[in-house]
Amino acid sequence: DRLGLTRARPVVGLNPGGAFGAAKHWPTRHFADLARALVERRADVLVLCGPSEREIARKIVAEADRPGRVVGVADTPLS
Repeated sequence: DRLGLTRARPVVGLNPGGAFGAAKHWPTRHFADLARALVERRADVLVLCGPSEREIARKIVAEADRPGRVVGVADTPLS
């Protein structure tokens, strides 16, 4: 509810981070492209991140450019 997601659409979580270093990361534009494709297929997207991936998550949400459909937890306290 805090993120504006509802049960009316499936929610797909994307986690762009990883403990293996940047060499194993997809470029943010690939995540953004995937997020847009999922929205076109009637899903909402939740971009997850750890403390060190917040900027990456923000970029994915911004590049996806689907307000309310692609949201991130980078700036949202969940507790």
